[in-house]
Amino acid sequence: MSGSDAKAKEIEQKTKNLFEVLKRLDVYIGTTNTKCTIIMSYCAAVIGLTTLLISRSVSDVSHPAFLVFIGLFSIIVIASSIVCMWMAISVIFPVTFSSPANYSGSSVIFFGDVSTIKKESSGYCAKIRDISDAEFLDDLSGQVFTLSRIVSGKFERIKKLSWCLLLFNFIPTAILLIGCVIYFIDSRGVF
Repeated sequence: MSGSDAKAKEIEQKTKNLFEVLKRLDVYIGTTNTKCTIIMSYCAAVIGLTTLLISRSVSDVSHPAFLVFIGLFSIIVIASSIVCMWMAISVIFPVTFSSPANYSGSSVIFFGDVSTIKKESSGYCAKIRDISDAEFLDDLSGQVFTLSRIVSGKFERIKKLSWCLLLFNFIPTAILLIGCVIYFIDSRGVF
């Protein structure tokens, strides 16, 4: 096998390996989007539950301190739900360019970059025809690197979002619900 054949075989093998890495990264991106969709659904349900709880219970409350309790915790729960939904939406938004900071690039792989090529599909076809296997491998390597950073950032934001959800949404929601149950059981003379 000549040196150029060995080099071509090496480029081919690296390209195959990088495509396998891309498949894994796509799965991770899908996972983050699914988690965020679940979080957004949860937040919407909590907003609905809190609104229902307020509308049903405020008229029956005769104790001013409990009205303050319901109001304060309802504001915390609804505000944190909105913030968590916003955070989840920011994770879902796709990055389509090979250079996310510049919103542009010259990749033949990233669809944001491909869509900016002039002359419709003929410009893209010409660009693909002119790119060497080594240049394509470099482009693919760049995509793997950029997607890895994107996925890492998404998981980091989901981690922050999860802590925010726990501390400022789930716990206050539980306190609000438990407080309401205790108040209404007590006001009915069960205790």
